[in-house]
Amino acid sequence: IQVLLLTDVLVLLQEKDQRYSFPALDNKSAVIPLHKLIIRDIANQEKGLFLISAAWQSPEMYELHTSSKDERNIWMKVIQQSVNVCPEMDDFSMEIETKEMLQYLAGRELSPSHRPVPPHNPGQRGAGWG
Repeated sequence: IQVLLLTDVLVLLQEKDQRYSFPALDNKSAVIPLHKLIIRDIANQEKGLFLISAAWQSPEMYELHTSSKDERNIWMKVIQQSVNVCPEMDDFSMEIETKEMLQYLAGRELSPSHRPVPPHNPGQRGAGWG
């Protein structure tokens, strides 16, 4: 599993045949909002951490493992810093934005008024997901 940390979400990706896709996670979303995210280490496992999404509509817990204790500590610190500076957003707006981003990442067509502008496209104004 690869982890992509963005401004307001953490995305879990799986690489297969030089392509990335969302992994199957027991009916959990592979896009985790940083808003209301709790990060905890796993007792008795120096390389593991829990990500607890405290969103009221779909609280979930994710268990991640790193290759070393130092790597786990770095990830915990970086994710916590991102959570601390994550833009405030109500749960309804976060849910809509997350669904739109998932549709965009999955390559589905969105209506023109809801189509996100990819952040890497320098020729367009309003870079972002909404």
